[in-house]
Amino acid sequence: MSARAHAYVLKGSQQVEVWGNGVLLVTWDMGLKPQLYQAPVPASLLEQGFLSIKFVLRDLIRSPQQNTGSSEDSRKLGMGLFDFTLSSRSIP
Repeated sequence: MSARAHAYVLKGSQQVEVWGNGVLLVTWDMGLKPQLYQAPVPASLLEQGFLSIKFVLRDLIRSPQQNTGSSEDSRKLGMGLFDFTLSSRSIP
């Protein structure tokens, strides 16, 4: 599995846990600049007949209003997901 994404942070990074069917696959250290992140999905998870992906952001999630003080946007933003790909390539 791969995703092109970025965190909504002014500085530093956001820890993003990627879960598949209740199993922690990887924790991404996601920064402000969009980049490609990878997460291996074990074949045993796919054998269940479905795959439920969950992204968990453990760090503080803030709004543009909180970050800049000059915005009226009060939405809590954690990450931006641009592309998401799940391929059938086997993992050893």
